[in-house]
Amino acid sequence: MRLLFSPRNTTQKLINSVLTPQWIVLIPAFLSAFAWFLPESFGFYKGFDNPEKVNVLSLGMVIIWYFSIALFTYTAYNSGKKVKILEDINRYSKLDNVWLYRFYSWVSIIGLVSTIYSTISYLGFNNFFDAVFKFTTNTIAKAIYNQGYSVGLYSLRYIIIISFALACYRLYKREKFLFFDLVNILLFLIYIIFWGRRLQLVCSIFVFLCLANSHKNMMQNINIRKFYTFILFGLGMLIIATVLRNYGTYLDRGYSNPIVVTFANIIEYLSAPFQVSLSIGNNIDQAFNGIHYRRFTDISVTLTTNSAFADLTPKYGFFVFLYFIIVSIVFGFLAGLFQKNKNNYLFLGYPVILYAFFEVWRIELFFKGIFLTLLITSIGAVLIHTTLCNLSKRRIS
Repeated sequence: MRLLFSPRNTTQKLINSVLTPQWIVLIPAFLSAFAWFLPESFGFYKGFDNPEKVNVLSLGMVIIWYFSIALFTYTAYNSGKKVKILEDINRYSKLDNVWLYRFYSWVSIIGLVSTIYSTISYLGFNNFFDAVFKFTTNTIAKAIYNQGYSVGLYSLRYIIIISFALACYRLYKREKFLFFDLVNILLFLIYIIFWGRRLQLVCSIFVFLCLANSHKNMMQNINIRKFYTFILFGLGMLIIATVLRNYGTYLDRGYSNPIVVTFANIIEYLSAPFQVSLSIGNNIDQAFNGIHYRRFTDISVTLTTNSAFADLTPKYGFFVFLYFIIVSIVFGFLAGLFQKNKNNYLFLGYPVILYAFFEVWRIELFFKGIFLTLLITSIGAVLIHTTLCNLSKRRIS
């Protein structure tokens, strides 16, 4: 009985539940609502001065939106898990295949080195480090966009999310340490710290956790000290990236402690989407008629990711629910299909889709560049590698 309720078992059950598409949609939505309802006496700025009214219509719209996504995702996810695994992928593209790991590593290195070179060429070394010392690394992040950024070589930098997670997974599995492991970890640290990509840090953590917990037994295999060290490392990275990106703004608001600054920033980003979602419900006629929420919502202009619900409603009107139900069914099914392939690299598609569902509370990510780059590259590499290995074997035989 004591073993049943041990912290390790409790943590394992929590991880198993959280790392599913239906719960990963609902949890950030709950946190967004929680942040919005925090009393003003706590002293945190939430991105608005006038809270929206909470009534049956406004709150009901938000609840229907998230729970309908969770319901259809859950159903499709379980259907996807019933699809038969392709044995050729299990044979040729197992997770311990070093060649595929090197491929992801080289792709991410090419993309990220190109981004670093282009950024420093545009800003110059002085302006680059000036942005770091003045805690305005947003300047660094925007540099490639100021050069007419489009989908291409720079987009490959997103694959560092996968290669870093794979490097951590290899360390977790205690496999032989490779040069690529060190390169992936160092490049990822540079990318997160200087480019301030905090949510991409979260995405990489998703990928690692899904890989480590693919057989739902991570806590039985992991050194508990290393597990909490990993958590503290992630939090440390989040604090550093937040301070370098936003410290000046929060210093003007009276915050100086880096941990408090990070927490205040999280509260602001969490509460804003719930404020805007309530506003859609309170102004449903205008939203369904294509009027953008900024015309009738009190929200800071600096907050640009204020829920998929808010972004899509003016575009699709009443059919926004139908649109996202279809999205939930398609990607929920794919999530179940990829999750079943827990022994091969096709599994990488699962945490990528999981991350897109996680982002629904603040943005529709399913057809954005970062998502498409991660999904197409991770899955495409597996399918091409498996096909080539199969063809090679047939020629030999």
